[in-house]
Amino acid sequence: MSSKRMFWFQHIEAWHTSDLSQAEYARQHQLSIKSFGYYRRRYVGEHEQPQSNTVKATLLSVHIEPEVSSKPQPSATGISLTYPEVFALSWPPDSTRWFYDK
Repeated sequence: MSSKRMFWFQHIEAWHTSDLSQAEYARQHQLSIKSFGYYRRRYVGEHEQPQSNTVKATLLSVHIEPEVSSKPQPSATGISLTYPEVFALSWPPDSTRWFYDK
């Protein structure tokens, strides 16, 4: 890391622990507010993960084997997967189509 970047990153870290606004910290340490903002963005890009409101989803492969029985079974009611206030996924019996509801 260059000494210039190290200089700015040390100030960014010190600013994070202070109760000062970005502009106030820069003024008190006689730093360029424009440069402070530039290096703060670089610091965030290299050190912090951006907050995201998106939800990462993972798909799972599921294989369901029917129960083997010599007795006739009543009709199944289907399969349903629900995550409250996010989604509902259902598969009615004797159907090859999924139904998605958000």
